[in-house]
Amino acid sequence: MAKKPVDAFTNSAFKGNPAAVCSLEEEREEEWLKTVAGEFNMPVTCYLTRMTESETHPDSPNGTLITRFRLRWFSPVTEVQLCGHATLAATHALFTSGLINSNTIEFLTLSGVLTAKKVAEDEKLSDATEFRNGEAHQCFSIELDFPVVPLIDFDSVEFSSISNVLNGASIIDLKKTAADDFLVELPSGKIVADLQPQFDEIEKCAARGVIVTGVAPPGSGFDFYSRFFYPKLGVREDVVCGSAHCALAPHWSKKLGKSDFVAYAASPRGGIVNVHLDEQNKRVLLRGKAVTVMEGSLLVDAFTDSAFKGNPAAVCLLEEEREEEWLQAVAREFNISETCYLTRITESETPPDSPNGTLTPRFHLRWFTPVAEVKLCGHATLAASHALFTSGLINSNTIEFLTLSGVLTAKRVPGDNKLLDTTEFQNGEAHERFSIELDFPAVALTESNSIDISSISIALNGASIIDLKRTTTEDDLVVLLPSGKIVADLQPQFDEIQKCPGRGVIITGVAPPGSGFDFYSRFFCPKLGIPEDPVCGSAHCALAPYWSKKMGKSDLVAYAASPRGGIVKLHLDDQKKRVLLRGKAVTVMEELSSISNVLNGASIIDRKKTAADDFLLVAFWRVELPTGKIVADLQPQFDEIEKCAARGVIVTGVAPPGSGFDFYSRFFYPKLGVREDVVCGSAHCALAPLEQKARQERLRCICGNLSLSIYIIIIHGRYIDYVVSLVQASPRGGIVNVHLDEQNQRVLLRGKAVTVMEGSLLV
Repeated sequence: MAKKPVDAFTNSAFKGNPAAVCSLEEEREEEWLKTVAGEFNMPVTCYLTRMTESETHPDSPNGTLITRFRLRWFSPVTEVQLCGHATLAATHALFTSGLINSNTIEFLTLSGVLTAKKVAEDEKLSDATEFRNGEAHQCFSIELDFPVVPLIDFDSVEFSSISNVLNGASIIDLKKTAADDFLVELPSGKIVADLQPQFDEIEKCAARGVIVTGVAPPGSGFDFYSRFFYPKLGVREDVVCGSAHCALAPHWSKKLGKSDFVAYAASPRGGIVNVHLDEQNKRVLLRGKAVTVMEGSLLVDAFTDSAFKGNPAAVCLLEEEREEEWLQAVAREFNISETCYLTRITESETPPDSPNGTLTPRFHLRWFTPVAEVKLCGHATLAASHALFTSGLINSNTIEFLTLSGVLTAKRVPGDNKLLDTTEFQNGEAHERFSIELDFPAVALTESNSIDISSISIALNGASIIDLKRTTTEDDLVVLLPSGKIVADLQPQFDEIQKCPGRGVIITGVAPPGSGFDFYSRFFCPKLGIPEDPVCGSAHCALAPYWSKKMGKSDLVAYAASPRGGIVKLHLDDQKKRVLLRGKAVTVMEELSSISNVLNGASIIDRKKTAADDFLLVAFWRVELPTGKIVADLQPQFDEIEKCAARGVIVTGVAPPGSGFDFYSRFFYPKLGVREDVVCGSAHCALAPLEQKARQERLRCICGNLSLSIYIIIIHGRYIDYVVSLVQASPRGGIVNVHLDEQNQRVLLRGKAVTVMEGSLLV
């Protein structure tokens, strides 16, 4: 699965409404989709699945085909029936990916078939072209064809209760939409923009959410302002809600006597929506722009060996240092507990204690919550270490990070010799299991005699407090509760925690007997934009000396008792005032974009690794394009290939019709001192089964007279024997006849050779 963060209804990054766009190879179960959306914690995560049997659209000229995708939308807590901004984001991702060859896309959704069209800008270069990464890209808008959402008149007795929810705002008009939202007209757009709603009260409303709107200020260039609050769906404010305009369009059409509007979403991020109401057909056309925010990031869950557990962190590898404002904006966009940034130090010094003077890889590392930079973060350091150890970017079991808390060391610790403990399987491939040990500074505690314990107890829902301390570094409160069970069951009052002294509140208690743990803990830090940090590594730098003194030992096993849970193994070196934190991590998702950049921006349809974990396999299968030609013409970036998380890169594509070949391929592996292996026989041991799976799908598509791009890496019925012909598309070229014996898992390679010189043979 590939994921892109895209900002919709804006032409500027970090504005508009963010959505995570995920491309799936096949349909997934609803629970999995909901879990991933919860992991991303964006207003909406959408999932695209290409339809392999697209039907001819009845209105299409000359019976041409319109590309079709299944599209589903999920908030962090539930699936939604209709979402405009995520549809715009998905469309933008498809149009800019090179995966489709059309200006129109159809989406099959819970709200029926929705159409998206690319609308080119005018011919002026300044308007029609933008520059990203030094390259020109066509500017365009996207027009969505959505259904009108009908409005229902509402009883005026509700005015006062809704007014209270909106901080006493005067209400001009009140309706309910067919989607079960309140639509509230306020006296002016300025009041809409300035509104500070009572979110706790909105959750009690007899509706899904609350849309507020008002006429735009004169001279603003807009017709109306709006905002949409829906905390019941896990999103306090949907910063630019496209689907809300399907109800706003008929409302304002009746008020203003026209059918074309320019609307402004007056949330703090802001966004612009061009709206056309087709009253006869009961359709609304929504037009806007979108921006892909960042490509090439990893999402890693730390202090766990299971995806969607532990503590999530976004790991971003930067080519160069970036300004703090940009780093903070990206972290705000990802909106998870921590986003960390790695920048490699190219001239690493030899650490004085390194054996044989070997070099330890060094990286600058910075950590950001959605609202602030932090000086120390354990789980994001673990996530960054895991990303580096599994990427192939480093050849060491030790990494050093230069941080605001000094030099921190991460070590790879292999599992034991049992296969079940040392090997895990992801996507059908074997990967060595290992833990990561972080060397962090111990955090001293001090007494907190001046703090009113009763106020802390209120914030913790009246829990009894056994002991109360403060950390000396970040000024967090450490609160000892009577038991680990109380820690796990606690429902804190986050509004009250924000009023507590200090940065955040760590609660802890002795673990239940027989649990296998020494103590439980949780960390609440709403002041940092995170109600609860699910597994806070750095909190254990204070908890380790605290519990070591209480229990009289230096080795501890801790359980983070948040709903996600996580395990942290601890060793306190009291003499050096250091804490060793040990845990595991899981990569949830990574981008294809870095591989595309390596291949000069080529569109990637699929990417796999060989079972030996040596080659990165990139397929450019397209039925309507002679993609073998793309393979042959490719000019790769060899310097970038050396940084890839693999030994080498195999590229392959279907051969041109009439060529006499089944597929083309090339193999680049500068890490082994060979920029291009001009005819790599062993690569075909991976290409043969891939081609076997691919060809049946291609033949089926050809028989159906289809000419669209087809995503063909699909598992089919097993073949006992399979024979293909391949041309090696390197500058020297070469022909390989390949036979796959799937039953015996063997590949027969047949070819010819010529003796170039005798005496010393060069073959």
